[in-house]
Amino acid sequence: MGCSWTCYSIASLKPAHQHHLISNSHLHEPVTRFWDVEEVPSTHQESLSAEEAECEAHFISTHSRDSSGRYIVRLPFKSNAPPLGHSKGIAQRSLARLLNRLSHQPELHRLYQDFLNEYESMGHMEKVQPQNTSTDGYYLPHYGVMRNNKIRVVFNGSSKTTSGYTVNDLLHTGPKTQNDIFDVQLYVRRHHYIFTTDVEYELTTVTYGTKPAPYLSDRALQQLLLDEGHLFPLAKEPFEQGSYVDDITGGADDLDSLNAIATLVEEMCLRGCFPLSKWKSNHPDFFKLHSSPSSCSETHEFSESSSKIVGLAWQCAPDLLKFTDQSVQRPAISKHTILSETAQLFDPLGLISPVVVRAKVLMQDLWQEKVGDDQLTPQIIHRWTTFCQKLSQLSLLAIPRWLQLRSDDTEVEIHGFSTHH
Repeated sequence: MGCSWTCYSIASLKPAHQHHLISNSHLHEPVTRFWDVEEVPSTHQESLSAEEAECEAHFISTHSRDSSGRYIVRLPFKSNAPPLGHSKGIAQRSLARLLNRLSHQPELHRLYQDFLNEYESMGHMEKVQPQNTSTDGYYLPHYGVMRNNKIRVVFNGSSKTTSGYTVNDLLHTGPKTQNDIFDVQLYVRRHHYIFTTDVEYELTTVTYGTKPAPYLSDRALQQLLLDEGHLFPLAKEPFEQGSYVDDITGGADDLDSLNAIATLVEEMCLRGCFPLSKWKSNHPDFFKLHSSPSSCSETHEFSESSSKIVGLAWQCAPDLLKFTDQSVQRPAISKHTILSETAQLFDPLGLISPVVVRAKVLMQDLWQEKVGDDQLTPQIIHRWTTFCQKLSQLSLLAIPRWLQLRSDDTEVEIHGFSTHH
């Protein structure tokens, strides 16, 4: 991340090493998001809770910038944090289980080793010196998840210590700093021409899997806008309306304006040592498609270029939003797989509401039956099988990304319609 992070031990509040050694992913978050994603965003700024205010005050009083412009932040520990126990033995046992798993999966072993080598070569982690391998501090477990022949290493700040508490129990989550995804998805459909880009994050001692990491990374970008935004006025709109997590989207009605906005977005990000990568656009002459070394290999076939834009599949050249069937080879039917795959239906704009409603009804019926994971009724199995067969037809949908609006449009009317049988 463009931030440099400083980690503090619980006992002494002095800089301490953070040791990466493993956890279990949970279904709760995606299922919760599935139910909450259609909620209408609040139209007013909600006041911060006491803990959120404490976390924000901690960031304001402790963040700094080095000579290169990079932001240095500190982990926001709670003022009334409970005692943290030892974690080294627990992490070592997790590591032993991981190594045993890797010994039976050579390809996963190779990808895992490549990840760790890259992590070290980029300066995101460093070898712990013998004098620092005590039981003090916190050992952060991790494990690997394979998807589409790619590995994603998951760090687990919720691994318990001998006291029963985790490091995440001691840390603030922080107030919500991200834009509502509904608003961002509407924004990316406003302009005729758009670009998208990813912020490259360097995580040295604070990493994903710790509770405040999303807040700290996004808050650092907000601070960059506060510190440098007045020098780059055209870059403010993409930050304020087109940013979500590490994605930034900007748009304009003509190519020259699009290029100018992208140039200023990049220049402002570099002021904070936030390099940008993976540039995409629906205009074939967008300058970053040809000038950015990291983009050339990804966009050399513009007509076939496909990407993700705020969680939606986006075909750049025809400028279409698409839905894809994520589970070509589905596992055995169980309560867990039904919940997991249903939660993957991501549709904040309501483009496939009839499908999502059917999925929610099925999910409700599944909970009402109060059966175990392998005790599904024939009726539920039949409904799920039929639903999956029809779900693949979503890939036939092609939705224009642009709403045919222009910057000088002052009024927009939305008309509903009804069907009769």
